[in-house]
Amino acid sequence: MPKLGGHLAIAFPARTPDGQRIVLAIAACHGDLPSADEFAAELQFDNRHQMARALMRAGLPPLEHIAGWAMVLGWTLRAEQNGTTLFEIAAESSRDPAVCYRLVKRLSGRVWTEVAALGSTWVITTIRQHYGFGPIPPLSLPIRRRSGDHDRPLAKV
Repeated sequence: MPKLGGHLAIAFPARTPDGQRIVLAIAACHGDLPSADEFAAELQFDNRHQMARALMRAGLPPLEHIAGWAMVLGWTLRAEQNGTTLFEIAAESSRDPAVCYRLVKRLSGRVWTEVAALGSTWVITTIRQHYGFGPIPPLSLPIRRRSGDHDRPLAKV
């Protein structure tokens, strides 16, 4: 399964190291967080309010929003990779499937079948548009490194 941390970091670009640390910790939990106080303590914050201020300084939305999107993005990545249904994912994680379907609808405005068909790139783009982060930055192309070869992209730009 693709790493959720990299995808979530693209979806929620943090302006501070604390913000990046929080986003990666949310990804490590796949969005399934303990209470905000417990999560803040795990990340060495004094309390959930201090962590919320760190998120605001990083230009990020509230913890619950990032965690919800982390779950939706993780589910979408699994569906892309294995063709796993949301019902199966919910059953594996002992969640009520109806709650999972409602979370997808509430966050994305679309039903799960549409989100799964549109894919993870659509989810990331939707997150970035919703929170005003702008378009996804272009990925840098791999560079050829051969003797006598000038640095040039592998693909035409």
